[in-house]
Amino acid sequence: LNKMKEFRTLLKTFESMETSLGALMKRKEEVASRRLQQLLSFDDDGGLLPRNYLGELEKFEKLIVWKKAEGADVEIPEPQRGLDQNFDQANDAVNQVKQQLEDYIGTIRTQLKCKRISYSHAKFRYELEIPTEVVKGNRKPREFEFTSQRKGFERFHTQEIKDLVDQLETAEEQLKDAMIPFLCAIFTRFHK
Repeated sequence: LNKMKEFRTLLKTFESMETSLGALMKRKEEVASRRLQQLLSFDDDGGLLPRNYLGELEKFEKLIVWKKAEGADVEIPEPQRGLDQNFDQANDAVNQVKQQLEDYIGTIRTQLKCKRISYSHAKFRYELEIPTEVVKGNRKPREFEFTSQRKGFERFHTQEIKDLVDQLETAEEQLKDAMIPFLCAIFTRFHK
């Protein structure tokens, strides 16, 4: 992930240096260093700089989608859909389990007739957070296992949630594993 962030920064730096580079290229004859002159000249003029370097950078940017991580201020790179079938399948598996978790909480909201029920990730992932008055006394379903509380709310897990979280964690690991070949391919392609 850090290498991809560095790669993204490098691409952005290349894009932003176009103005500065243009000004330097106009004065390259004033530079004494032959190597620096080559770096300030396009490849079709005997230099080292590809004439269409911005177009090439744009191709790389289109290969990667940066998505905001759930519940965090971090952006995570993903291959553009359709580029990597293994990654797409693993991503679909993660999204499918997340949808099952959303369907499950919808069922609980309907069952307990309360729209204020939500997921919390305090002590465990995907704890049901339910207003205390909804589960007071014998109103709490038997399958609910108390995990924690905060003022006015109690948190619960169920066996179904535990099973879904296990599936989600497995799918997330497969997603991480599917990302590695894509990253290697991107870096290899850039290096060429």
